[in-house]
Amino acid sequence: LRKIHIFDNRVREEEEPGMPPKLKGYLDKIISSSARMQSLINDLLLFSQTTTPNESSEPVDFALLMTEARNMLAHLIEETKAHITYTKLPVVRVVSFQFLQVFINLLSNAIKYRKPETQPEIWIGSVIVTHQEIGPQPGVLSGNYLKLSFADNGIGFDPQFADRLFDLFTRLHNKEKYQGTGIGLAICKKIVQLHQGFIRAESDGHTGSTFHIYLPEERVV
Repeated sequence: LRKIHIFDNRVREEEEPGMPPKLKGYLDKIISSSARMQSLINDLLLFSQTTTPNESSEPVDFALLMTEARNMLAHLIEETKAHITYTKLPVVRVVSFQFLQVFINLLSNAIKYRKPETQPEIWIGSVIVTHQEIGPQPGVLSGNYLKLSFADNGIGFDPQFADRLFDLFTRLHNKEKYQGTGIGLAICKKIVQLHQGFIRAESDGHTGSTFHIYLPEERVV
């Protein structure tokens, strides 16, 4: 990343007087993307040292966090013409950079596993539910939960493998066609669990997927 910054500056020094505006715009995107990546690396280093979210939990506006996630995925969203809509999202006491990673992983997965020749559509919404509405689930305590849902119109997955999705290195789809390491959803699960919550996935195998994140209501500010 430091080399990206160095060579970006060298290009500007060599070509600045006659640089076409379009090329300058590309360079601006390169440097802003590398800056965001540097920030992400710093956050991941911090994450590796974090054992409990209570050390750095703070009220986080999920709408602003969603905007930040979209900005970090701007190129992918523009390239695929993905359409993302969401209702009013709450302010929740979480570790900001951890949930930014959750949002990025879920949005990028929804775009990655899109249907051919179909514009990706992603809907995000939240609601408060009771523990009775959640149904049988290990670790569910009495009381209410914030339910945050990410739904898409992608290829979906076989529902019998819903639980396996969150296992480390698990890939349900063609590895040649869909790139990835199989770590993203495992990271999501770990982060949500660190916040005393859990995550579920639903699909009928044909009409997209929905991921539900459940967090204790007392985390909502």
